[in-house]
Amino acid sequence: MYPAHDFARIKSQTSAFFTNAAYLCRHLYEEYHQPILCVCASRSSSRGVAAQLAEEFEPYEVLDDLLVEIIGFIDGQAQHLMGLKQCLLSGVAYHNAALPFRLRQLIEQAVERRILRVVCATTTLAEGVDLPFRVTVLADWLQWRMDTKSQQQPFGALKFRNIAGRAGRAGVFTEGDTVVFENLLGPSRFVDHQNRTGAILTMLDTPRQVQSALEEEDIVPTELEARKRVLSSNFLAAIRENPDDESLEKSFAKVLLLRKLPSGETAEQLASKIKAGVLEGGD
Repeated sequence: MYPAHDFARIKSQTSAFFTNAAYLCRHLYEEYHQPILCVCASRSSSRGVAAQLAEEFEPYEVLDDLLVEIIGFIDGQAQHLMGLKQCLLSGVAYHNAALPFRLRQLIEQAVERRILRVVCATTTLAEGVDLPFRVTVLADWLQWRMDTKSQQQPFGALKFRNIAGRAGRAGVFTEGDTVVFENLLGPSRFVDHQNRTGAILTMLDTPRQVQSALEEEDIVPTELEARKRVLSSNFLAAIRENPDDESLEKSFAKVLLLRKLPSGETAEQLASKIKAGVLEGGD
């Protein structure tokens, strides 16, 4: 692939984009053997990458009952989605707002049960559902922005962080990876060689809008304690998955958005108290 911004050259490289993005997702699945989320900026991209992945994976020899139910739904109520049916036979799905609501629910259940290998989705899934994905692949790092006269722009830092948060889940994976596929198709001021690195790095800025739920000035004591209990559960899950980290409380504190509690307590001090509480309450 090479940088392209005009319609004809982008169109000529679309198949290469699907092939390369699919190769990356397949490689990551073969490394981790856990569900992969591939985030695409458009419905057509999600369908294209999914179709390519379905060709690269071997079809399942035996279908899980839930996959049989999903395929039955397509056969009976969504026959225009036969392309999705073919993808499901290989453990791949695409997910976007155009799918029937019940079908989206079934696909999400299949991810929850880790039946699917890869789900190619628009941000409707990437921003709204907590599912056990081990890796998030950002196949399109440019999105169409209506607030900029329908021009393509890199994902904002807040949205990128939200998408990255789909990788990893307490009690399942306390560690998750986000991989940005260096898509070269888009406006030259972003995708050209001299501009691309700087444009991608804007997504990694710290969002100014983000604040930890523990930092709210007017939070009532009972709600603060409830939120601390959630952190305690996350820390307990992290112990099992990070058995060699002798200072897990410090590692845990580093990944929190928390700076200081209203009382002045720091993230590291809070993590140390959580560790002590968890160990004190253990068997």
